[in-house]
Amino acid sequence: MCVVDLGEPVKMVDLAEELVRLSGQGPGEDIEIGVTGLGPGEKLFADFLTAEE
Repeated sequence: MCVVDLGEPVKMVDLAEELVRLSGQGPGEDIEIGVTGLGPGEKLFADFLTAEE
C-alpha cells in the first residue's frame, strides 16, 4: 500500500484568492469567489489507515 504525504492543508478560499491575484485581477472585485458547500460524495476530513498517518 502507498500513502502519499500531501503536505499542509490549504483553505480552498485562500487558494482561489491567490489564483485570482496571480491572474492580475482582484478577488471580490474583478472575479467573485462563491462557496457552494459539499458536493455528493465529498468529505470534510480524510480517513486514516493507521495511527502513524
